[in-house]
Amino acid sequence: MINRLNLPSLTLPNPIHNALEISYDSSVINYTAWTLANETYTLIASHVLAEILDNSHLRYQESDATKNDRIFTTESRWRILYIIDPAGTILHAHDADDNVTSSIPVEAGEWYLIDSHIKNSVSEVAGTQTAITINHPNDFSDTEQAWINNLISE
Repeated sequence: MINRLNLPSLTLPNPIHNALEISYDSSVINYTAWTLANETYTLIASHVLAEILDNSHLRYQESDATKNDRIFTTESRWRILYIIDPAGTILHAHDADDNVTSSIPVEAGEWYLIDSHIKNSVSEVAGTQTAITINHPNDFSDTEQAWINNLISE
C-alpha cells in the first residue's frame, strides 16, 4: 500500500542533515542516509504528530538509479516519505509473487505513506533522489492511525 498524504510542502533549512552523522550506508546500492539537522527536525515536528516522531527514526536520504526495480521490504512497519527531489521516481507496491499491485509517481514537496511489510520498489529514478524518511517500527497506535487516516489523499 502506498498513499499520498495531505501535508504541506516544506521550505527546508540548509543544511538539511548532519553531514558527519551517517545513519545508514548501503553496500548493495547507492543509498546513504544521515541524521537530520536540528532545524530540519524542528520543521518536520511542526507538521507531523509528536507521537509518530517519538516512535520513529528520521533520516535524510540520497539514492540513485541503482535502486531502480529492486523489490524490498524493510524492518520498519511504516515509512513516511517527504520527497525533496524525486528524480523521476515512481513508487510501486507488489504482491507476494512480486507483481506490481499499485504505482504512484512521486512529486517534489509531497508526502507518502508506505506499508513497509508489503514488497515495494521504485523505478525511473534518473539522477539523485532525495527525501526525508520517517521510519515507524510498529503498527500505528489508535491516535497515530486516526491522524494518518485524516491525511490520506485519494
